[in-house]
Amino acid sequence: MPTVSDFIKAIQKKSALHDNLGDIRDGEIRRNLRKMPLSHSGTFAVVFQTQVGPERWALRCFLQPSPDLQQRYQLLREHLHTHACPFFVNFDLHVPGLLVNEVWEPLMTMEWLEGQQLHDHVEGIVGDRDALLQLSADWISMFDRLRVAGLAHGDIHHQNVLVANGRLRLVDYDAVWTSSLSDNVPKEGGQPNYQHPRPRRYGPHMDHFPSWLVYYSLLALSVDPSLWDRFDGGDQTLLFRREDFLDPDGSRLLQAMRDSSSPLLNLIDADIRAFLLRDPDTVRPLSRASVMAAGLPLPPQPSIWWASSPTEQEWLRRSNRVPRAGNSWISRRTQ
Repeated sequence: MPTVSDFIKAIQKKSALHDNLGDIRDGEIRRNLRKMPLSHSGTFAVVFQTQVGPERWALRCFLQPSPDLQQRYQLLREHLHTHACPFFVNFDLHVPGLLVNEVWEPLMTMEWLEGQQLHDHVEGIVGDRDALLQLSADWISMFDRLRVAGLAHGDIHHQNVLVANGRLRLVDYDAVWTSSLSDNVPKEGGQPNYQHPRPRRYGPHMDHFPSWLVYYSLLALSVDPSLWDRFDGGDQTLLFRREDFLDPDGSRLLQAMRDSSSPLLNLIDADIRAFLLRDPDTVRPLSRASVMAAGLPLPPQPSIWWASSPTEQEWLRRSNRVPRAGNSWISRRTQ
């Protein structure tokens, strides 16, 4: 497989982009101060940005072989065509896409979003309880909506979630599950700081544990903003780390929650510990109903920017048919 350096060298040549990319071939690659293509690389891909007229696109090049890549993304596109999900961005896979070392490699084009990665956004609102609670409400609703659409992202972590114009958006779809993809098991196991320590199976339950971790992180910070600095929030995580899951009795973070005078932090500690005793496949899904069942404070009403169709608006109305007074639980017991 090509290296990051190989892709950087290739992307500088317009002739290396296949004709099937259309107008994107005429785009201008964003460059750094040394006039080299600006790249963002991870374990499985390296991403470049290109400007095509008024539009910006991400060009995603794959660093790991995947023989079923084309089939996987075709099935995902077909699923999203019939199960619209506003948390996904527009994308297309081009095979062939980019000529690298005389070999045509696949190339994914994705709508470029101007926004913040989740950890950067959270850092900016630490200390603003209302903003954290609103974000937690939108977070819950996103996973409610994903289940309605028959989707699981499969690799939820702070860098794969963007906050753009106040909206939550998901990127990196290499591990997404739908029923049509059940036999196309990806190699990704998820970012360790967001994954249950026991091995998980590919399926609709993959987001359950990490979605609770993020929700509990937001809720904990709304109660005690000092947790962010005390436990190096934003450093490859929001609050929780893999070490907390491998040794919960030795976890300083869980101990701080357990020793807190806040009953809400006590509850979060107990629930995380209960999750760790279960198989990841059996962790309950994050939803407004499960939040209430766990005795947690009811979050504010979610934003409804994504409820564009009458069907979605009716689903949102039904799912949120709960008393708004639930927020007072936080004010009474944690101040």
